[in-house]
Amino acid sequence: MLFVDDHTLMRKGLIMMVAGNPTIEVVGEASNGSEAIEQVRYLKPDVVVMDVSMPTMNGIDATFAIKHEFPEIRIVGLSMFDEDDIAHQMQQAGAETLLCKNAPAAELLEAIYGSPATVRASLPKHPDHLHQLPPKDKPGKP
Repeated sequence: MLFVDDHTLMRKGLIMMVAGNPTIEVVGEASNGSEAIEQVRYLKPDVVVMDVSMPTMNGIDATFAIKHEFPEIRIVGLSMFDEDDIAHQMQQAGAETLLCKNAPAAELLEAIYGSPATVRASLPKHPDHLHQLPPKDKPGKP
């Protein structure tokens, strides 16, 4: 798994959150979309947790580039804002799911695994801070 966020504290917190899970291996981290693309090419993670708003290259553009080159990689988007427009842009870029950063940790883990609990019928806002994007043909592995 690769964590991508321009805020070091956020990245480290996410890494600590999954550190005790024996089925998740964190292989790297990046602070912007350009670094994320480089890290994906080098590390080949199964899952990328991608912030949407970052300097240098945002998460939407990075997601598009990664999915174009590595369509099998599962991308879970993270955003400070719970907006349908952002969810739609991440969907168009190829992300499987978009979560608001204030979502419960359990929802992030469900999104990482592609759990049925993350399946939602459509893109409109949900009170649980989850935007489920249409399912892909092959679910990714963490």
